[in-house]
Amino acid sequence: MWANLAPLLRHGLISTSTHERDRRKRQLVVTAQGRKTVASAMIPWMRAYEDTFTFARLLDIDSMRDLFRVMRDMKKHDDLSEATVRTESRVVLRND
Repeated sequence: MWANLAPLLRHGLISTSTHERDRRKRQLVVTAQGRKTVASAMIPWMRAYEDTFTFARLLDIDSMRDLFRVMRDMKKHDDLSEATVRTESRVVLRND
């Protein structure tokens, strides 16, 4: 877990403090800089989140399902060059 927290500590986005009653425990605190960073990232993150769902609505679910089945079948084969791929399996974007 420390490997994930170390960059946040280095950049001053979180800080640690010792637990009041049990000195073996550490408490993590989001700093003011950490709160600012999260706030500034929310708008781009929400845009990316919305764009993902906009793109997902354009996908034809049946063709996507076929594509995943082909990928699953290819993974079962040790040699990908011997895997049989149906040419009709591809992702189709809808225009509605």
